[in-house]
Amino acid sequence: MTFDERDTVMVIRNVPAEVCGNCREPYFDQLTTKRLLSLAEEASKAGVKVEIRDYVEFTPAQR
Repeated sequence: MTFDERDTVMVIRNVPAEVCGNCREPYFDQLTTKRLLSLAEEASKAGVKVEIRDYVEFTPAQR
């Protein structure tokens, strides 16, 4: 998954996804989407310009 917003580019690898049987596009469940958006927002607020990281599941305290 790649985010490119304002001055931040973030690549998140190994994101768990489902794949559409018709068009082969990946899509994410609600919890994964929430986590991805949170990671992108944190990076943007921290002033990150470019970052590559592996996906890590939410811990119970983060939900």
